[in-house]
This record gives sequence, structure tokens and C-alpha cells, in this order.
Amino acid sequence: MKRAAAYGDGWCGFNLTPAETAAAVNRIRQLRAANGRGAEPFEFSVSPVSEATPDDLRRYRDAGIDELYLTPVFQHPLRNEAELTTMLEGLAGSWVTAAAKL
Repeated sequence: MKRAAAYGDGWCGFNLTPAETAAAVNRIRQLRAANGRGAEPFEFSVSPVSEATPDDLRRYRDAGIDELYLTPVFQHPLRNEAELTTMLEGLAGSWVTAAAKL
């Protein structure tokens, strides 16, 4: 986090809850301000915990996240193209639809 705050233009957390995400975002913002970089553009991204649902989108947004990375392939290995298509359609139907309502 210190390097991202001092030199980067973004940060990506992995496998974090909304509360853990909020703590990390706040810490990076503090570090950036201490480095005189608080006003410079910076993007926060996170890959949520596997238990996260579309209902958690608002909590991640409120934690300061600009972009959410979903990693469902790690939870359910796919065997063929049909399974990939089904998974992507499911994500679009749940996560993307919910995000569009925020």
C-alpha cells in the first residue's frame, strides 16, 4: 500500500470484505495525503471475497471502490465453452444488473 500511495495511480486489493476494503482505501488515502498526492487521480479496485453477492456492491462502492473484479473461475473450474457461457450470462444477470441500479 505504501508503494501504491507513493508512486502509483491505483491499487487493487484481492479477496477482501467491504470492511477490509474500506480500511485499506482509508489507509492509502492517508498515505497519499502524507506524500502530498491526495489530489492526484487514483483508482481503487478490488476482487471481493468468494462469499460476496450482488447485494454487497453498494458496500464496496461506499468503501471507495471504483472497479470490482469478479473471479468466479477460481471457485468453479470450467470444463468447456458452454459452461463458460453459462457462467458469464449468470454474472451479467446478477452482478451487472445490480451494478446498473446503483
